[in-house]
Amino acid sequence: MTEKTLLLWVDLKSSNSGGGVQPLFEKYFIVQVLDSTASASLASQNNEAAAICFDFDYPDLNGLDLLRSIRLKHPHLPVIMMTEQHSESLAIWALRMRVWDFIVKPMDATSAEQEIRQLEEQIHDHCHWEEVLVNGTQAPQIPEEARFYNGSQEERALTPAISYIQQHFTEKITEEQMACLCRMRPFQFSRNFKKHCGVTFQEFVQRTRIEEAMRMLQNPNMTILDVALNVGFRDQSYFTRVFKKHIGIAPKAYRDNRNMSREGNETLQENLELFGAVNER
Repeated sequence: MTEKTLLLWVDLKSSNSGGGVQPLFEKYFIVQVLDSTASASLASQNNEAAAICFDFDYPDLNGLDLLRSIRLKHPHLPVIMMTEQHSESLAIWALRMRVWDFIVKPMDATSAEQEIRQLEEQIHDHCHWEEVLVNGTQAPQIPEEARFYNGSQEERALTPAISYIQQHFTEKITEEQMACLCRMRPFQFSRNFKKHCGVTFQEFVQRTRIEEAMRMLQNPNMTILDVALNVGFRDQSYFTRVFKKHIGIAPKAYRDNRNMSREGNETLQENLELFGAVNER
């Protein structure tokens, strides 16, 4: 029987949801579970682990910074990153940090078994995962969206809704749906959302759509109607009114201004800076 190797399991979940696969790993590895306090020392010490698993629900700045620090300190260790957050930018960040695998939970038993077999093969066939250190000065920046998950317990209770909005803003999303997702009453959800995000739920959805519309308007081959439909508006005139409310000018004027010099565009620039400042909250 092959001797089991050590797998460090860094538990950074803020709730008990989304788990279930750790016992499967324990069949093949000696799993040592560490909380955020115990795992913080990993970035400054050597260890005999064969691999490290970071188990998140919704990663915050501190958790991602810890993962990055450990990758820089121990480039030879395969790192598995598990998360409930469906995020393209987070997946790209993980890829650039050269994590061994990025897994979106929930994960079924069959997929977990396949993951374990591949990890065992990696450990058996290679002495080191990375021979060359990732340059700390060139390490990718942590995704901006992680700022939403770095707060009080009350704030973190809203993270399922924020993550869902960021991934499904093109669809119809109701406040009642999100309150249920966060296990809150609608009134409680509405009050907490405004308190911690600085805007109402509907304003946040609109701003998320407008932010994507601003990016799409840089494509000269897309019509205004195409942009409106692609960001979740079903009516071009309504899209134009909402866009003008937030940015100060209509979508067509915004597109035209993007092709002009910055001179004479002080009003537009002020509106864009204000819009960005609200989105940073």
